[in-house]
Amino acid sequence: MTKSSKKIGDSNYKLRDYEKELCSNELESFIADKIFDSHIHIFNKNYLSGEFPECIAKIPMNTVGIAEYRKYMEEVMPGREINGLFFGWVKSGEDFDVDLDRTNRFVSGQLKENPKCRGLMVVTPDMDGEFIRQEVKRLKLSGLKCYCFYSPKKPFYSADIQDYLPEEQVRAANEENLAITLHLVKERGLADKRNQETIVRYCKKYPDMKMILAHCGRGFTPYHVLEGISVLRGMSNIWFDTSAITESATFEIIIREAGHKCLLYGSDFPVNLYRGRSFAVGDSFLWLDEGNIEKISGPVSYANIKPVMIGIESLRCLKLAALNLKLSDGQIEDIFYNNAREIFN
Repeated sequence: MTKSSKKIGDSNYKLRDYEKELCSNELESFIADKIFDSHIHIFNKNYLSGEFPECIAKIPMNTVGIAEYRKYMEEVMPGREINGLFFGWVKSGEDFDVDLDRTNRFVSGQLKENPKCRGLMVVTPDMDGEFIRQEVKRLKLSGLKCYCFYSPKKPFYSADIQDYLPEEQVRAANEENLAITLHLVKERGLADKRNQETIVRYCKKYPDMKMILAHCGRGFTPYHVLEGISVLRGMSNIWFDTSAITESATFEIIIREAGHKCLLYGSDFPVNLYRGRSFAVGDSFLWLDEGNIEKISGPVSYANIKPVMIGIESLRCLKLAALNLKLSDGQIEDIFYNNAREIFN
């Protein structure tokens, strides 16, 4: 197991002074008083093996549960009541793996003392429907979290949805009235015809299953969302979470085309602790972070470029979308809390 031997200082996982100032000036008056964060990873490093993702390696604690999550979020949104939808970390590389049984039990244990929170079971495509039904009930979880790296087909980022979310699992979710958080892949995300066909088929055939499209349906470029969202109109069991999206146009398109009731605030903790952002480039998107900004741009004379955490950038984009669409305070509160409350009771 790889561990970070370096003591992590404020510059890595706590807000810097300029980030605190930005949060105070731009976000304090925007963020609602009650938060339900619909996209949170928690973990125990003892259940992970191989080369840790950077966002995990830089966190000094061995166990990061609900209390630790709240401690981080309190800096960005102080004084708020913060609950959310929790699931374990997922396999996210050839040289990194997760003990899913222990991870799912870890999430379940965290929920026992946090009755206003909910949890998802990380699933692999070889799990049959009956096993999933039994485990969800035993662990008192509210749904499923699938991911492309569990697909038996490669390359992982070209996988069809049914490769890592087989229909048998969707049927089980429908029978138990569960949510499914789906991270789309394929280069064009929601604009991909095979992705569209599978989402529509699953959601129409299984209306009691609640589909949450992570990252606004892979909406890192708003053009893919604009192209694909029309096929989802009128479907009452699809939502989008805002996690890690730093294009305000993506949020505006979803609110205009599907309605603000379909949008759920999500942080993507601990990915939200990275500093940088993504933006559309042609028919795809590019991530900028502290490691590549200077390599791409070189020193600039007109400003001191200081990237902020992705979670902060995403909130700023959500605020800009709300302002552009003239959302009411009540509609903003829906996105931060009420929409998720209706899904998860």
